[in-house]
Amino acid sequence: MPKIEVDLHEIVRQWLSRYDYDGLFNEGVCGCELSDLMPCSEPQMDCQPGYKVPCDPATCEEGGGCNYHIAAVKNRTGKNE
Repeated sequence: MPKIEVDLHEIVRQWLSRYDYDGLFNEGVCGCELSDLMPCSEPQMDCQPGYKVPCDPATCEEGGGCNYHIAAVKNRTGKNE
C-alpha cells in the first residue's frame, strides 16, 4: 500500500471543513480561520473548533479594530443559526 503524505494542517483543515467550522480559537488568546490555519505553526492543545463571528468592540481585546473573531458559537447569543 502506498504511503499517503498528509500533514497535520491538512488533516485539521479537512476535519473542520467537514463539520462546517470556520477555524480554530483559543479563548482570549488567538483565533485563525481555515484560509490561514495555524499561522503560528505551533497548534496548541487547547485550540477549539469555532465559527467566524463579527467583532464586538465591547469585548474585543484588540479594541474592536478587527473584522471578526472565531468563537464557540455562530452568534453572540449562544445559538447556532
